[in-house]
Amino acid sequence: MRNPNTQCDICGKPLYRRPSVKAKRFCCKEHRSALYKKYPEIVKNNLDKGHGWNKGKSKANGDILIYGKSRSLETKKKISEKLSGVKKSEEHKKALSEARIKFFDKIGRAKPRGRYWADARWRRAILKRDNYTCRRCRETEYLLAHHILSVKDYPDLRFELTNGATLCLKCHNLLHKNRTRNNPL
Repeated sequence: MRNPNTQCDICGKPLYRRPSVKAKRFCCKEHRSALYKKYPEIVKNNLDKGHGWNKGKSKANGDILIYGKSRSLETKKKISEKLSGVKKSEEHKKALSEARIKFFDKIGRAKPRGRYWADARWRRAILKRDNYTCRRCRETEYLLAHHILSVKDYPDLRFELTNGATLCLKCHNLLHKNRTRNNPL
């Protein structure tokens, strides 16, 4: 057992600190949190050196969480250049693939629609019927085919030409400004 050469700043318990470690002034995690709350300049000094630490803080309490200094553009460029030519092994590629699959299983996957050709055909028919002009403002650029009655509420009217209207991007955004569906033109 090493001989203690310092003591805890909170409880006074004797402890050993290596000569190279100048910041250790506590004996356990609870005392470390108490010390950092008591002496915030210790935390500030560590952050100035680029060591972010948020132990004992939370957004719920209104604390500002600091993650250290951000990297400079030069440093980011060096890291990017260093990693650009790195070849991944087959095991690493497999592990990445499995991690992505687990992630999307967790958050949910988009269901494939599988009727892209029918959507495109419907869109072209609506634009052609309205002579490639917006029904509201007569604009001829940035045109969209709009469903008058939403596909979500009326899936059987998805490809009906009577349920479509040609709108420019500006008019389409105004129509959906309040995120409402089934808006009349």
